[in-house]
Formats: sequence, structure tokens, C-alpha cells
Amino acid sequence: MKRITAFVLITLVLLSVCACSKTESTAPDDTAAQQQDVEITIPKSLISEQASTELTEDQKSMGFKSASLNEDGSLTLVIAESEYDTLMQKLKQNTADSLESIVTDGTYPSVKDIEYNDDFSKITLIVEQQSFDEGLDSLSTLVAGLAGTIYQAYNGADADKLTVTIDIKDLSTGNVFKTVHYPQDMEQ
Repeated sequence: MKRITAFVLITLVLLSVCACSKTESTAPDDTAAQQQDVEITIPKSLISEQASTELTEDQKSMGFKSASLNEDGSLTLVIAESEYDTLMQKLKQNTADSLESIVTDGTYPSVKDIEYNDDFSKITLIVEQQSFDEGLDSLSTLVAGLAGTIYQAYNGADADKLTVTIDIKDLSTGNVFKTVHYPQDMEQ
């Protein structure tokens, strides 16, 4: 449980870094009027109960224009399109780094490698099966699933269709011995 809590906190910090890092706009003034806004709807399950609709100065300087809570508990953020592209590049790198840390930080010693597709909807953990089954390393599926789900939410995936398929493959045989669909399998 401590690992899950730690991951959630780390994820929030990573999102804050993405949300608080300042980017300079080099677009001429006449093209600024042509920019479109992007709406990002974050499902209730991925935001805290204390979610604020008040933007910080850092968020405003990044291009966020507004935040509003919806009737279903989700949060809709509006950001300038040019800043959205920068945000997504940073979030993509942070998500990849988070997934790679599953292998490199030593928390999940049976996880030896990780593979993922471009939108983080399909992740494969390559593990030493016996160690994985005997220990708590299955918690790595929660970390991978949450990271992929957060990226997909910011990337515009429909909140009702957010899903990450996580295959767990044995290092020695190459066989997938378990598949987890996050968050659906966690709700059971």
C-alpha cells in the first residue's frame, strides 16, 4: 500500500512539474489569435476531492486558461493549443521515465524489462515469473496502469474508455502468463 501511495504522490509531482514548467512562446502576435484551445477532461477517478478550479500563476503562464469541475466530478482544463503540444511532449517523457523506473529503481526486483506502445495503452512487463508470483511485484501493474491512464486522459482519450492492457511475460519462456486491464480489473 505504501508503494501505491508513493506512486500516486510521485505521479502528482510529475504532473505538477509538467504543469508548472514555463515555456516561452515564440509565435508572432498575429498567429496568437488563430490558435485553438484544447479541452482536457480528467476523470473523477484521477483527481483529488480537493481539486481546484483556480489556476496558479505558473499554470496561467504555461497557457492554461481555465479549469472547471463538471457535474460528474471530472475536471476540464482549457489550454492553448501551442502550449498543449509542449505539455504532452513533457508528459510523454515523464510517463516513459516512470515506466522505466519500474525496472531500474529496485522496488520491483522481478521486473527485468518493460515495453510500451506510443500512447501507453499497451504495456508489457518482462519478469522472472516465480519471483513475481511469490512477492509483491504485482503492484508494478498498478504503477504502470496509472501512468498509462494519466497519459491517455491528458492525450484526449474518452474518460469512459481509458484502459491500459498490461501483459506480464516470463523472461525465460517469453510466454505471457497474465494480462491485466487497468483500471477495469482493479474495480473487481
